[in-house]
Amino acid sequence: MANQLLSKNANCNAIDDSGKSILVRMIEKGRFSGDVLACEFLASAGADLAFVHEKTRSTILHFIASSTLNQAAMTEWAETRLKEMCLDVVDNKNRTPVLLSIASGNLSLAKSLIANGADLVKADVEGRSPLSVALFNRNDLALSAAIVKSGGDTVVNHRIDKESLLHIAVKRDDFKIAKFLLENHAAVDVEDKHGATPLEVAVRQNNVGMVNLLLEHSASVNIPQNGKYSVLHTAVLKGAQMVKVFAEKAKQIDWTAFKLLEFALDEKALDCAKIIAAAGAVVDDKNSEGNTLLIQRILLSDDAGATFLIEQGANHLARDSNGRSCFELAATYGLINTLRVICGLGVNINERTDGGLGYTVLKNVLSKGHYDCASMLVSLGCDLESLTADNSFIQSMLHHFIDVCDEEAAVFLVQKYFFSVLILGCNGNATRVSRDPDEVREEFALHRAVLSRMNKLVAALVTSKVTLTSQDLQGRSACHVAVQEKNAEALSEFLKAADLSFLSIRDKVGQTPFSLAVVAKQYSLAAAIVQRQPHVALQTNGNGRCFVIENVVETVHIHRVIWQLSALLELTLKKLLHL
Repeated sequence: MANQLLSKNANCNAIDDSGKSILVRMIEKGRFSGDVLACEFLASAGADLAFVHEKTRSTILHFIASSTLNQAAMTEWAETRLKEMCLDVVDNKNRTPVLLSIASGNLSLAKSLIANGADLVKADVEGRSPLSVALFNRNDLALSAAIVKSGGDTVVNHRIDKESLLHIAVKRDDFKIAKFLLENHAAVDVEDKHGATPLEVAVRQNNVGMVNLLLEHSASVNIPQNGKYSVLHTAVLKGAQMVKVFAEKAKQIDWTAFKLLEFALDEKALDCAKIIAAAGAVVDDKNSEGNTLLIQRILLSDDAGATFLIEQGANHLARDSNGRSCFELAATYGLINTLRVICGLGVNINERTDGGLGYTVLKNVLSKGHYDCASMLVSLGCDLESLTADNSFIQSMLHHFIDVCDEEAAVFLVQKYFFSVLILGCNGNATRVSRDPDEVREEFALHRAVLSRMNKLVAALVTSKVTLTSQDLQGRSACHVAVQEKNAEALSEFLKAADLSFLSIRDKVGQTPFSLAVVAKQYSLAAAIVQRQPHVALQTNGNGRCFVIENVVETVHIHRVIWQLSALLELTLKKLLHL
């Protein structure tokens, strides 16, 4: 019938309402081998094999490519007529027949077109190339290998929206495709539109296996020159396993560049820092001020980081730009572990501050309230006295803390400590003297504590059994000062002492603490003294007369005195009143 129609001049290239030719409709119908024969019959009868659909711009090969029916037979027929067809013409989506055949899953036609030299570079309007579709849409490495074999490095390094196929594989965490591309000469250091290499992308995604693969293919570990983070900084943020891959596989890395070790310490990533140090980072690297990395960590109060650096061989004898030692700095900043390690390595435990002119390091430790560090230094034998020229005086550290009203630190110095052995506190009897040789001036710590109302210190000094009979230039004992300053709490601490001989001491005007209390009308203080030592009420004055008779009975305050002292001195007062 077809032959009869053709013999009567029937048009074998007639177009239907959809714009398709008879041959196209036969291709779309081609479910049976007979349909393939019909296609050949039409071609032999003059059907236009260069036909292009007006709307879609599809060619005969495009229609064959998109057909899902009888693909192998259709491919065999197309191969016989391939020279007459448009091999690389693109449709309205910029797809070549080979690209469309891959996207449609018509692999028999795709392989045939590849073998016959089809253009494997042209991409569609979305930027997809035959290789990208084969890899990421079909996941067909065998077909991809055929494309690469025919298309070479150009197809491997195709870019979609400025991203290489390797970038896409890495972002998808597709190890097999990435490996395929690298083995087929994909550019390993190409940058995407954001300036990131595949290696940087892999690190950001924390894909250790991918990073290892890229480094094995000589991916460059570029250190930026603009001060920004490098891929190694990002690796530190991902953890030790990631950093270890770089240490083992990357080549020619300057591990000191851009202070990578410092960055790891900032991030508290000591496991990463250990790998970086072992890989070649300089542990004694200095900053612009000349401070080593160890000193920098101490100044940042980074106890763990400083300890780590010393364990990695950092110089613990280095000094900062102001001349301070690591020992002094660690103590001042209260870094107990760093201090312990430094002391274990051997240092002068009694090193003086301020260029050798100040107190021992213990003074700074106590001033900052680092009592754990202070206890350790004391246990190691640090000098508790630290006699120093301080302003107008030559004095011990105890007097310094009285100067600055740091009672807690002063008490710490005075107390006894039990470590492996008993360690006595500082010398509570230490005086401070004027630096002026013409000024005869000597001050006792106990007197000064009373004057400053540092009563916890007074208690500590009394407990440590300092001398309570010491007299100042006015002949006053510390107890005199307590009465004169109306410091009942300090007086109470004195009266707890076992030896009360200080109650009999007279100042330069002949007053005892008791008589001074009575004269000053501090009857509660006088009563406290009598309660502790009743016979003081019988103390005599310079004329040998009883002080109470001389100074109390004749005053209008007799009833008040009797009321306060009667319970304690009942027999004594009755005797006095009957005289």
